[in-house]
Amino acid sequence: MPSDAERLYPLVLVELTAAQITEAKQLNGMRTRPTHAVVCRPYGQIVGTELQCRKYWEAWKVMYVGVLFDDAFESTTYPMPALEWTSDLTEALFRAADNRPGGASYELTTRQAETRAKYQEREARRLEKQQTKADRLQANHVKPSATGHVCRDCQTAVSKSAKACPNCGAKKPHIGKLQWGFKKVGNFLIVVGLLLWLFPNLLAVCGGML
Repeated sequence: MPSDAERLYPLVLVELTAAQITEAKQLNGMRTRPTHAVVCRPYGQIVGTELQCRKYWEAWKVMYVGVLFDDAFESTTYPMPALEWTSDLTEALFRAADNRPGGASYELTTRQAETRAKYQEREARRLEKQQTKADRLQANHVKPSATGHVCRDCQTAVSKSAKACPNCGAKKPHIGKLQWGFKKVGNFLIVVGLLLWLFPNLLAVCGGML
């Protein structure tokens, strides 16, 4: 009987249920918008929007059905082994395909080779972008919180619900400087409008004084 690594499973595009979407957000970040997943058993899975998952599923269907997977289909009931995005899954699939019996000598069609090259390039750009962002944050001494928010004044990690920065005391620290400026101006105009409404003769009096 073939081992789990030798056995071929299907490549499945899964539409998540409401409960699975909630769990996926908790595992992958509340700012994500997961609705689908691509199950690549036994290598892992990706979780994301329908468009995102469908792009991977279409490409991997061309590249790996008959090599790593025995079939490819869509499902709304396929059991999910996990709901957390498997890091470096693209590279893991490349390596697994090269390590199948016969090594890297299995035949790639022209379309498979082009698709593989395209996704290798895309994955490299994604990793480079992540590294560039990490380097920029480190250079600016920014330490994002679990929610991704930092204080607009001192760049300390803060919660979105924080009323004041624990480091510098700035009010509503997660709000950007421009947005905070607009908020102050808006509050001032509201106060002025309220005074003019309460004291309709105030403008005439002030004009007479001038």
